[in-house]
Amino acid sequence: MRIQETVRKPMTEAKYLNVDNTDRYRPIMRLFYLKYEKLKYWLYQEEVYEELKEDAYFREYTPEQCQQDLAALTAWGNLVTIQDTRKVATIEEFKNKKFRYQLSEATVEIERMVIRVENLFIESSSLEPTLLERLRINLRKISEITEADQEHIYAWWNDLNNDFIRLNQNYQDYMRELNSVKAEEMMKTTEFLVFKDRLIEYLRSFVRSLQVNAAFIEQCLKNTDRQVLRCLLEKIIQYELLIPRIDVEVKEDLIADKVYGRWQSLEEWFTGTDGKDSEAAKVFDTTNEIIRKITRYAARISEMSNAGANRREEYHKVAVMFSKCKNIFEARRLAAVVFGIEKPLHLKGLPWRQTESINSGVFEEEPYIVTVTPRIRTYKEKAKRSGIVDRSKEKEEMRLATIQRLEEERRILKSYIRQTAGTAFDMWQKFAFTFVLVASFVLLYQRDRFRNFVSNLRYYGRMSLTNYITQSIAGAIIYFPFGFYLAPYCGYTLSLLVGFVLFLLQVQFCKWWLKGHKQGPLESLWHKWTWMYSKK
Repeated sequence: MRIQETVRKPMTEAKYLNVDNTDRYRPIMRLFYLKYEKLKYWLYQEEVYEELKEDAYFREYTPEQCQQDLAALTAWGNLVTIQDTRKVATIEEFKNKKFRYQLSEATVEIERMVIRVENLFIESSSLEPTLLERLRINLRKISEITEADQEHIYAWWNDLNNDFIRLNQNYQDYMRELNSVKAEEMMKTTEFLVFKDRLIEYLRSFVRSLQVNAAFIEQCLKNTDRQVLRCLLEKIIQYELLIPRIDVEVKEDLIADKVYGRWQSLEEWFTGTDGKDSEAAKVFDTTNEIIRKITRYAARISEMSNAGANRREEYHKVAVMFSKCKNIFEARRLAAVVFGIEKPLHLKGLPWRQTESINSGVFEEEPYIVTVTPRIRTYKEKAKRSGIVDRSKEKEEMRLATIQRLEEERRILKSYIRQTAGTAFDMWQKFAFTFVLVASFVLLYQRDRFRNFVSNLRYYGRMSLTNYITQSIAGAIIYFPFGFYLAPYCGYTLSLLVGFVLFLLQVQFCKWWLKGHKQGPLESLWHKWTWMYSKK
């Protein structure tokens, strides 16, 4: 085999199928392909973005991400771009380069393949006997088609190849399904008997068509004049070379290898090579083997379904036949006939014998009794009878325990509901109070007198760190034991007044301090510590 250079190169067009952002790239490619099938070849970035945003998965998707994804797909050769200059009105709009995007030819084929792979388990394969007949009819036209024009010859060649490819692929897919584990398990069930006959008749019709057409096709291929065939294939090669292709350089030797290779595959499929059997003969044998396997499975299922009703009679007949034997030698010959059939009915004996001597036969040993029970679903062994046991006490205890458990669960559930409702109500109450305070402040701030009154608060905010620390120290001195220890003697109202007075004193201090300083004392110290090791 001669390896082409294109085979050794990486295929960047398939890179989007397995990279980090595949979850974004594949939907974009599928969108372009669906639009391509509707004959809409060009899409703008805005159109792609709007289409993707309709899906909930792309709710957080941004135009910048869309632009990056389109740029990556363009770099890999999946998209072809062209600048749209029809709606450009200014130089700035021209510089921004509003692009239109189109699927490349390779990406179209890749998406078709991906869709087929996705639907492998949905689409069912089939055997089409008509394909064999169409191949036979087309091969009969070799002598006639040689004199036709190149267009008719190329159309004939495409029909011949398409039918052959469909025949080969469909047969392989259908045989793969019949030989799968799922099909094997299904053939062993009684439900298989319903359509067993249809399946066998379907396969036999394909075999009959193969028998009728394969022999004629083989003879036609062998009798074909090599000179006429070479002339016909050369016309096909020349026609393919005349097909205009944009930005693609097609070499004559590559086209010739493809055309002659396809014809050689067709010949080997029906005639064989180097004394080996043809693929058609292998297909014939494989299909017949599948038919035989289906028949065996069906016979086994029928036997298993009827075994329970007839097993006892069969054993009785065999025993009567053995009882009529004149001697041990006649019994042995009878045993060879009875137990040498395809599906013998053997009895499982004891795992031990009275002697291990090879000269002693089983017929010379003492007989033993074997208990045989029916192997059917309706049979049940007789249970040993026992007295009726009164379990009413245990049942009552279980009932009471169940009621108690349900009551406990109901009580816990109600407590959870009340707790959740109380928490929700408290949260909403606090939220409403906060909302009232904020709204009141906003409304009052619209008045000039209130605005002037609270204007001093800006000094308090500029020294927030100093105010926080001094407020904590003052509160500790007033209420804690190491200070005045007024906590046991101050109620809510007095504590509120103390805090308000302390707040007013801090506001006045902040106003006085900021007249001569840019920051509060602790703010200035914090600033120095922050920039201690920084370079000036």
